[in-house]
Amino acid sequence: MILFSFPEQAILGKAMGLEQGAWEWRHFPDGESYVRVDSHVKGKTVAILCSLNQPDIKTLPLIFLTRTLKEMGAARITLIAPYLGYMRQDKRFKEGEAVTSDIFAALLSPYIDALITIDPHLHRRPCALDCSCYRIGKDIGDGPRWHEPLALAALGSTAAGKG
Repeated sequence: MILFSFPEQAILGKAMGLEQGAWEWRHFPDGESYVRVDSHVKGKTVAILCSLNQPDIKTLPLIFLTRTLKEMGAARITLIAPYLGYMRQDKRFKEGEAVTSDIFAALLSPYIDALITIDPHLHRRPCALDCSCYRIGKDIGDGPRWHEPLALAALGSTAAGKG
């Protein structure tokens, strides 16, 4: 398994003991994102570590990265998102409100095969995304060595449970 970490998760990513994927994310002067993958991923299982706090800033680069990995032949992509943005609004309380959990899940789902998160903040259902979902502390254990079962979940092991 190859792990691609977003910059703010680089220390955690290295501590997980997985092969580190090389990639570049920078911005053009107009604010557009540039993404380039420098690792061989054909036929490999890939995990992306990206906490989705500040989702408006990170979502497009995440989609660019996942799509590029798929185009390069990655066999399976698991998103490890310790924080998963936009999941709290899972019901329309007032006329005209966006149900952001459904919209954000529909945006991410085509690009990933599995999701690992700490707490999706969904109160009415276990997972909004159309993929295998695992919650740290509920489905795959927790504590200082929680990253070890991550490998099983990222590979799609049913032993880890699905949410």
